[in-house]
Amino acid sequence: MVGTKIGIDLGSSNTRVFVEGKGLVFAEPSVVVCDAHSGAPVAFGKEAAEMFGRTPGSLSVVAPMKSGAVSDYALTKHLLFYFIEKICKHKYFKPNVVVSMHGGLSKLEKRTILDVVYASGAAKAFFLDEPFAAAMGAGVPFREAAGNVVADIGGGTADVAVISMGRIAESRSIRTAGNALTEAIVQFLLRLHDVEVGFLTAQEIKHSIGGAALHSPEIAVVMNGKHRKTATPLSFEVNSKEIYRAMQEPLEQLAEGIHALIEKSPPEFMADIADRGILLTGGGANLYGIDSYLRRKLSLPVRVAENPAECVINGVGLALKQLEKLLHNGSIYDIESLRDYAE
Repeated sequence: MVGTKIGIDLGSSNTRVFVEGKGLVFAEPSVVVCDAHSGAPVAFGKEAAEMFGRTPGSLSVVAPMKSGAVSDYALTKHLLFYFIEKICKHKYFKPNVVVSMHGGLSKLEKRTILDVVYASGAAKAFFLDEPFAAAMGAGVPFREAAGNVVADIGGGTADVAVISMGRIAESRSIRTAGNALTEAIVQFLLRLHDVEVGFLTAQEIKHSIGGAALHSPEIAVVMNGKHRKTATPLSFEVNSKEIYRAMQEPLEQLAEGIHALIEKSPPEFMADIADRGILLTGGGANLYGIDSYLRRKLSLPVRVAENPAECVINGVGLALKQLEKLLHNGSIYDIESLRDYAE
């Protein structure tokens, strides 16, 4: 195939871009700043994210992908064009692009994504399910005739799949993931402390002292927010035990979703799942104690992949080297294989 080969992990929170021969070249937030009156995009990615919560009334920050699905196709096309143009500017040949998104999309939605990628300037476009990409990137022996469970915990969704013989045998998309944990912190602080904080502040709290298990010893941070009743700025202290309590409900939902996927998996895979357990990938797998929490809830072995946040994009990078083979095996989709998209 002539042209640059680009892999894109298109997430609700962040987009990572891989170029064959160079590796991961950049990762930027999946956001766009638009003119509030005309709707025209004026900034993308990192530049747009830096404006979050600080834009004047004439501008608005938009996340065109929510809960793993595309909510605004026009802005998604602009965002993809921005990423592709950043790599291919001044190059004569159009690129070949593999895009990976969460595994819960229908064939029609996957075909629509490929249409958007073509409209963004690709010569050829391919779609790779995120759990499969994560398995490839984590080094799972996915071509074996055995069941391997991968739970890719992203921002908008957690995608869980049983992978065997180069195919996804069973999958489930759980709309409780990293962003739900962050939002739980926002609501907890508002409910119990009358403190309003922005999403980015809550995310910082989650990363610094959050956990699916209690920290020992307990740790605390001092953050800035706004008092709900007086609307005045204030500094407040919050500790790891409080944040642990705040995140219990979405953590329970995550565990229940994984359990539901295992329950509906073919009985032939049960011995494999009991033996191999669950591999956690995605940025959410970095949450303190998430493996021990799920191990206790599911009574199964659970382990976190090495560099979990980069498993998907590394898998996409591997896919760039074997597109024809993966397409022939039905592990990856092109526009032709999704022609008959009726479910």
